[in-house]
Amino acid sequence: MDSRELPESEMQFQALSAKGLALYCTCITCNHIFTGSNVKTTMGWRETQISGICETCFDDMFKDFDDL
Repeated sequence: MDSRELPESEMQFQALSAKGLALYCTCITCNHIFTGSNVKTTMGWRETQISGICETCFDDMFKDFDDL
């Protein structure tokens, strides 16, 4: 991974995005812009810039594993 900063909140994400430093601005799965409605936690905000996936889609991908 490169030296990009990982946001920990919507405000930090918006600041990175405004500076052109956000690698991903929309989810690669659902194509929605990252907002507080699809990213809820600190780890979720970090994940947006690691995988390009919003927390809602990320959680949906792994929901079947919750029962194991």
